[in-house]
Amino acid sequence: MLIYFGQISAQEMNKIDSLENELYSEEDPQQKMDILIELTDLILSSDPDRAFMLANQTVNLALEYDNPKNKLLAWLQIGEIYWMKTDFRTSLEFGNKAKSLAKNLDMDREYAESMILIARNFADLGDYEKSSDLNFEALKIFEENDDKIGISKALNRIGYVYYDQENYDKAMEYYLQSLAIAREIQDLVGISRGLNNVAAVYGIKEQYQNYAKNVMEALEINKKIGRKLWEGVNYYNLSTVNNYEKKYDTSIYYLNKASAIFTKLNNLSMLSNTYISISTYYSNLENNDSSLYYANLAFELGKKNDLKKIVYKAAKRLHNIYIDRNDFVNSYKYSMIEHRMKDTLEIENSMTRISQIEMLYEFDKIEQVNKNKQQHRDFSYIIAGTSIAFLFILLIIILIARHRIKVKNSIIEKKYLESELEIKNKELTTNVLGLMKKNEALAEIADKLMKVRNDAVKDETRLAIKKIAIELQKSTDHEIWDEFEVRFKQVHNDFYDKLMLKFPNLSPSEQRLSAFLRLNMTTKEISELTGQRPESLDTARVRLRKKLGISNTRINLVNFLSQI
Repeated sequence: MLIYFGQISAQEMNKIDSLENELYSEEDPQQKMDILIELTDLILSSDPDRAFMLANQTVNLALEYDNPKNKLLAWLQIGEIYWMKTDFRTSLEFGNKAKSLAKNLDMDREYAESMILIARNFADLGDYEKSSDLNFEALKIFEENDDKIGISKALNRIGYVYYDQENYDKAMEYYLQSLAIAREIQDLVGISRGLNNVAAVYGIKEQYQNYAKNVMEALEINKKIGRKLWEGVNYYNLSTVNNYEKKYDTSIYYLNKASAIFTKLNNLSMLSNTYISISTYYSNLENNDSSLYYANLAFELGKKNDLKKIVYKAAKRLHNIYIDRNDFVNSYKYSMIEHRMKDTLEIENSMTRISQIEMLYEFDKIEQVNKNKQQHRDFSYIIAGTSIAFLFILLIIILIARHRIKVKNSIIEKKYLESELEIKNKELTTNVLGLMKKNEALAEIADKLMKVRNDAVKDETRLAIKKIAIELQKSTDHEIWDEFEVRFKQVHNDFYDKLMLKFPNLSPSEQRLSAFLRLNMTTKEISELTGQRPESLDTARVRLRKKLGISNTRINLVNFLSQI
């Protein structure tokens, strides 16, 4: 299986510095919480102790300012930190608290994230069935919300569970799906993770060419985004595959590159593993002195830093080296250390397993109690819901009855208003027709006056008659339009206001034409009233249509104006 650790890139380091400066100067509690959450996410894997402190700050602020959403996000972060520290009990507690709060807040994504966290713990505790159920449930939620980052994460965790159970074909299936989504959304960290996971399966199956190909691609990505520790891990894994294929020169080349990175980062665990691999390399070349030197380096680092697994592996290496050198005293010495460390590790593993089984038993009991409580709450909700539903139905029946009465009254009132409007429209039309007759009569009088003018002897008389005829016509037109508009506004009091509000560019003649059309008058009737030729009125109607924005001839102009 490939070895991997979390590490931040140079770009992320710049972001961390920027956020820390913002955090120092920010006074608004909400903004401060947002910065804390983002900063915690960035340093979670590289500096879990500081991340833990920041997450607790978020929780305290969220409690002080009553912000359950940020409290939930901080709980998820704290749960993940405890998982990284292998404190599964506390991690599960925070995971379950986050899950319950996410459900109450209807936060689907965070609910799914809490299930992923709980599933991680169950997988490490050996309860693969529960872990798989939770991962698949989380995957379903992510898919329903089209959350591709979440989908990729859930698929990867499902693959991890299968890998842990040595079902490598199923692990590969889910790793590849996770990798495909990471490629689709161009998530470089996700791509690197997927490539390493796929390579791990190829390594188990001894398909070293595919193994190396995936690790090389992951290496290029990690170099590009500045993830130095991952780069070192990739070099280490490449040395392993070249060693399997007996390409020792290439293997030591990658081991030296990995050693340089781990030394610079002061990662003692990975550096010790690298020294052990270098020792093995020199043994293959029968260079016992160099092999012994690097094995001793790993052993001393392990002892000094209480790295029991390193001490065990280094002692085993030294045991074999001293056998090859026929130094049976030292061979026996390191053999005893090897077996002592092996027993210590086995005892620790056994104690850990017993503790894990006890923990699973306790959480099964807690979960059963929670289920019983939930069932009781659900029953109470059903009773309360049924009562509310009955009252709600009764209220609906009353409202429907009142609505029907109101609708019936509205219909009666509407018919009454329509009837009144129809009467007023008829009166208005009658008045318009009366105005038309009056206009015709006055026009005839004016014509007769003009004939009388022609028969007059004196110029002064003819001029006087002409002036009277013209004034009579002007006065008549003015009075007719004034009277029409007064009567029209009595019936359609807000027509002109609405018309000008929607179409402020209409001329007075276009407003008057709109009023005639609102009364459903024909072109002939408007022509008789205004004295305009029908052809001119048709042209005016076309212009009016354009100004009203209904050039489309399928829209009836009269119907359009009646809706204003």
